[in-house]
Formats: sequence, C-alpha cells, structure tokens
Amino acid sequence: MYFFSHVSFSFFRGFINTNVELPQDMIFVYGKNGSGKTNFLEALNVLCLTKSFKPVTDKEITHFDSDFYFLKANVQNHTFHKTSCNYLKNKGKKVFHDDEPIQKFSEHIGIFPCVSLIPEDSEIIKDSIKRKKWFNLLFSQWDSDYLIALQKYEHALNQRNILLKLEKPFKELEPWTYQICVNGKILVEKRTLYFDKLLKIYSQIHKELGNWEVCNFFYSLNYPYQDINNDLNFYEKQLKTDFNYSYTTTGAHKDDVVFQINSVNLKQFGSQGQQKTFIIALKLAEYEFLSQNQKVPILLLDDVFEKLDTHRIQHIANYLNKNKKSQIFISHPSKLNLDFQPYSMEVRNHQIFVEV
Repeated sequence: MYFFSHVSFSFFRGFINTNVELPQDMIFVYGKNGSGKTNFLEALNVLCLTKSFKPVTDKEITHFDSDFYFLKANVQNHTFHKTSCNYLKNKGKKVFHDDEPIQKFSEHIGIFPCVSLIPEDSEIIKDSIKRKKWFNLLFSQWDSDYLIALQKYEHALNQRNILLKLEKPFKELEPWTYQICVNGKILVEKRTLYFDKLLKIYSQIHKELGNWEVCNFFYSLNYPYQDINNDLNFYEKQLKTDFNYSYTTTGAHKDDVVFQINSVNLKQFGSQGQQKTFIIALKLAEYEFLSQNQKVPILLLDDVFEKLDTHRIQHIANYLNKNKKSQIFISHPSKLNLDFQPYSMEVRNHQIFVEV
C-alpha cells in the first residue's frame, strides 16, 4: 500500500506553485465552487494514471499563462520514492519514476493504482463507449497481462479496419484477424472472471451502504472466442458484412456491461438518485476489487455527497472511515459535521490551507 506524503504542482490549471504535505489518512478538501478543489484531485489522478479523469488534453489543463505544467509526488511504502509528470507544449508529456523517464505510459498503469469518482461518471450508465473505457482501465490496473492483450487487440483491430476500407483480400487481413482472435480470447476469459468477482464485491457494498433496491450488472459478451481455426473461419464468413461496413463488426471491442435495478435496465428505469447511489457503490467496489489483489489504490471522490441528505452523507462517510485502506481524498463545497474528525484542507483561489 502506497501513499503520497508530499505533492507539488506547478502551472497545472490554476495552481501556480503549490506544495503540500499529506498524511496517510482520509483527507477532506473543501472550498467554494471554482476554488480548485476538483483540480487538486485531478492532478493526483494525472500522477497516478498519466491523464485527467476528465476528457481534456494536456494543453487544456496547463495554466493559461504557461506552456508547461509540472507535477511531482513523494511516495511512501513503495518500490519507487518519487514520481513526476511533466508536460511541455510542442514536446509532449513525460513520466518519471525516481527521476528516470519511463519509455511507455502503459508501464505506469497499475504502479500507482487509483480509483476516482466525479459527477460526470454517471455517464458510465448511459454511454457504452465510456463503460468500455471504465472496465478496461479498471482491469488494466488489476492485471498487466490484460493491458498487454488489450493493446495488441486494439492495434490489430485498427490495422484490420484500415484494410477493410481498402477492400483487401482475406489473406492480407488474416494476420490481424489472427491477433484479434488470440487476444480477444484472453480479454473475454479475463473479463468473465473479473466481472464475476467485481459483482460479488459490489453486491455486498451496496447492502452495507443501506440500499434496499436489488442492483446488479452482467457482462454482455459479443462473441465467444473458442478454437482459433473456428474463430478464423467465423471471421472469414463475416467478411462480406465487414466490407459493407468498412470495419470489424464482431469481437471483444463490442462487449459491454448491463446495469440493472430490481431486474430492469438502470439506464431506462433508474431515478437520478438511484443511479448516483449505484455509481458510488460501483466505485467503492473498484476500490475493494483492486485492494484484494495487493494493488491498494488511492481513492479520489469529487463532490460525492452532492444532493445527498445528511443521513446518507454520514452513512457513506462512516463506511469510508471504517473501510479505508489507503489515502482517500474527498472534495466538498464546505466543511462537514461528521461523527469523526477527518484531516481537512481548504482550497481558496487554488491555494491550499491546511487546518492545524
């Protein structure tokens, strides 16, 4: 289990030159809207995963008066003692472990595992593309072999789709089709196993949070890869359809996950409150899921208590305090009156003020 003992941000969003010591604890980050509390959590997410938890470019998260940003963290209880992420306009981004640059960003995934929850995560329920990004990131942090298979699959898929648009014969498509079949099978097998494990964790947490609805989810498999020769024959038979659409119409890239509440589709029949509660439990299940593989993540919760009543806020806060395994960062517009006294920091105009 790792934690960030010190972080520094330079020219990231509204932060000009920020340095702060951090405890191994639950940390409440409070401040008015626009003060920079979400940006604080966002910087931590970049340090962990090389990118923001929002769909933005590095240029967009660089201070408006700068051509670069610099993020750095001292790490405790880890093989590495320092990690940093630098971005410079026209030169791109670099990530360092103990001042040594890494060659590929994928090497960083899973080193500093992280689970985040932001208001926009409700889109996971509504958007299949965002659902796929969600479970691929989660499983990639859990299992480096999953990430390798995913990268090989996506590369083969892109190459095959290019050839389909050019209407190349199957012989030219076959090497990429072979890679899709081999790595697609790996992905499907691992997804089947991991979704089953995640659901069991989720069901328990959903109950512990005091929810009475019956919520679950299931893995929606698009194609059941089996024997490589049968799979290649299947894709050859699909070739006419693939040529018509100019892309690969069947495979692991079409897999999805379906969320349900009381046996009906959550997207169609769940209220906003039910959907929010579902996402909170899902993210806490991610936290527990990674922890059970000795990959204890930090947890970033941005405005998680928004629009929740006092009783529900206290219930969730107590659950987090009881079950915390690492640093937990929670942002909120104001201080909260809880049953316990958390470590608190106030953000004003992108400056951090630690309570003594």
